[in-house]
Amino acid sequence: MSTKTSGFLQRVKRIFLKYVVGYGSEQRYWNSRWKIGLKDEGWSNDFRKTMIERLEDLMEEHHCETFLDVGCGNAQLRDMHGYVGLDFSLEGIKKSGLREAVFADITNRIPLPDKSFDTVFTRTVLLHIPPSKIDKAISEICRVTKNCLILIEPAYDPNQSELQIHCFNHNLPEIIGRYFKGETIFL
Repeated sequence: MSTKTSGFLQRVKRIFLKYVVGYGSEQRYWNSRWKIGLKDEGWSNDFRKTMIERLEDLMEEHHCETFLDVGCGNAQLRDMHGYVGLDFSLEGIKKSGLREAVFADITNRIPLPDKSFDTVFTRTVLLHIPPSKIDKAISEICRVTKNCLILIEPAYDPNQSELQIHCFNHNLPEIIGRYFKGETIFL
């Protein structure tokens, strides 16, 4: 495929995502995916148990009691000790079945006090945040983190600006280093 054709297809895909799928408003996009059933993490019970064990081991190692799951979706980790879910999709929170959850857009402000959670966790959340909003999102996550930040996010590649049309390549260690001096763990 020629570079010209590839560039044209990329522009068509961006237009499709923005105007047909609704990705021009990330919140509307994720709400619609949850509402029509297109967003299902589908973790197996074994994988879920393994994740919970690994995260609880890390919490114990770093003397953490409370756990904030940023971008909790359907709250796969709800059985963890000290668990609270946060999502900016009201539909996602509804589908999670959590009785209590934090509804917030991390690119604006998380309505929680400073250092309110010992551990804050993200899994494939930050890659969806555009470069113009990533500093604010990370500063908010770091603001509410007391001891330990645990992330499952793509590794930074300085030779790549985008991972997919709606996914971004951020230098998370560098950005986090500006806002957080506690323990940061990339899984």
